[in-house]
Amino acid sequence: VYGSRELAMSAAWVRGLQAGNLLAVYLFGCALIALFLSYPKQLVKLRGLLWLPALYLLWYSADQMHWLPEPKWGMQIPMLSQLLLVLAAAAMQWQHTRGQPLERAALRWFLLSVLLGCSLFTFVYVLPLLLDRAAILPLGYSFGFFLIMYIGIALGLGRYRLFDMDEWAYRALLWVAGAIAVIILDALLIIAGMAQGISLGISLLLAGGLYFPFLQWLWQRIVNKRIPKFESLLPELSTIAFAPTDEQQARWQALLRHVYAPLEILVAETGGSGIREEGLALQIPGCDSLSPCYLRFAGHGARLFSTQDAVFAASLSHALAQMMAGRHSYEEGAAQERNRIYRDLHDDMGAKLLGLAISAQRANLPREADLARSALQDLRDVVSRSAHTATPLGDLLADWRIETEQRVRAAGLVLEWRFPERESGIGVSPEAALNMSRILREAISNVLRHAGASRIEVETWLDEQHFGFSIGDNGAGLPSEKMKKHRGMTGMQARANALGAGLEWKNTAPGCRVEFSVQLTALST
Repeated sequence: VYGSRELAMSAAWVRGLQAGNLLAVYLFGCALIALFLSYPKQLVKLRGLLWLPALYLLWYSADQMHWLPEPKWGMQIPMLSQLLLVLAAAAMQWQHTRGQPLERAALRWFLLSVLLGCSLFTFVYVLPLLLDRAAILPLGYSFGFFLIMYIGIALGLGRYRLFDMDEWAYRALLWVAGAIAVIILDALLIIAGMAQGISLGISLLLAGGLYFPFLQWLWQRIVNKRIPKFESLLPELSTIAFAPTDEQQARWQALLRHVYAPLEILVAETGGSGIREEGLALQIPGCDSLSPCYLRFAGHGARLFSTQDAVFAASLSHALAQMMAGRHSYEEGAAQERNRIYRDLHDDMGAKLLGLAISAQRANLPREADLARSALQDLRDVVSRSAHTATPLGDLLADWRIETEQRVRAAGLVLEWRFPERESGIGVSPEAALNMSRILREAISNVLRHAGASRIEVETWLDEQHFGFSIGDNGAGLPSEKMKKHRGMTGMQARANALGAGLEWKNTAPGCRVEFSVQLTALST
C-alpha cells in the first residue's frame, strides 16, 4: 500500500501503515522463531516462547517512542536478529534430530525455504539499507521472496516427498550461497570505491572461476559420494551370481548393507519395489532364488532413501538377475554336454566291458572276468551319479546283492547275504552311494583275490541312527604281524573318512571281517 507511494498519501496514513507493518514484521519474526523451536522437536515449552513477543514488543515500543539512535535500529537490525535466532533454533533442531531422518528431512525443508525467502529478502533490501545503499528491489517486490518460505513450510509440514530433497536441496543451498557470495563481494568492492558496473563484473568473474568449481566439488563430496560407482560393484555381483545357492541371499544382503548401510534388512512378505514409509524404507525386488529385501533407515539411520537410491537398487537387481540367468544357461549347457558324455560312455565303453567280461568267463579267466565286471559296475556308478537324485536304501541294497552274487558265484564261492530286519525309506545321495559301493566292492575283491576262501558272508544292518554292513570270509585272514595297508585298503579308508564313517578290519580265525558303520544323516547329504 505505502512502500512505493509515500508521496501520494497523507503523512498520517503513512505513519500509521508503517507502524502497523513494523508490528507485523516483529510478530512474524517471533512466530518463525517459535516454529523452529517447536517443530519437528519441541525444544521449548509453550510458556517459554512468550519471551519472544515480550522482547520484541518492548523493542517495538522503544522504536515508536523514538528511543532508538537510528531508524535502522527499529527495522533492519531487529529483522537481522530474528533471522539469526531462526538459524540458531534450526541448528538446535538439527542437533536434536540426529538419528531421525524423517524429522531432519522436514527440518531441511524449513531451512531451505527460510534461507531462500528470508535471506534473499535480507540481501536485496535490508542489507543495502544497512550499508547506506539503495535497495536492489523495491520493498513491495522484495516481499515476494516470502512466498518461497510459505511454500516450503507447507511442504515440510505435509512431508511432501522428503526422500527426494537431498538430490536438489543441497544444490539449491549451494547456489544460494553462491549468489550471496556475489552480492557480498559486489558490496565490498563498491564500499572500496569501485564503480557499480565494474564491481559486479569482477564479482561474477571471481564467483564463476573460484566458487562454482568449488560448489561442484562440494556437491560430489556431500551427496554423490554416498553411492559407489556401479561398475565397481560388478565383481561382487558376479560373485553372488556364481555362489552356492544357499549363500546367495546372505551375500546379496551383505552387498546392500555395504551400499546403503541400513539399520535393518528384512525379507519382504510381498513383491514390489521403490520407496516406502516416506523414505524410511526401500524395497528391492527379488530375482531368481533371492527373496525381496526390505531395507530400513539408510546411512545407519542418518538419512532417508531417495529416488536415486531406488533407481540404483533396481539397476543392481537387474544386473544380478542377468548374471544369474547367464549362470543357469551355462550350467544347463554343461549338464547337457555331461549327460551326452555319460551316455556315450555307457553305450560304448559299457558294451565293450560287458563283452570283455563274457569273453574272459568263457576262456576260464575268473580274475580277468571279475576285473571287467568291476570296471563295468564302476562305469555304471559314475553314470548313475550324474543324475543327482537320491537312491532309496532298499534299492541300493538290492543292487549290491545282485552284483555281489554274480561276482562270488562266477569265482566259485558261496555267498550268504542278510538284509536289515527293519526297513527304511531313507534316500542315499549319489556321493554316499558311490563311496559305499566302492568300499563294498573293494572288500569283496580282496576276498576273491587274496583270502583263498570258499565262503563269504555279508550282513547289512540298520538302527535308529546308523547304517552299516560287514563282510566276512573263512579264508587265510590277516597276517599276524603289523600289516601295512595296500592301495585298495587306503582307498577304502579315504572313502569312509569322506562320509565320516567307521571302517575296521578284524581277524576272526578263520578268515577276517571288514566292518563299516555310518550315521544316517551322512547318507542324505
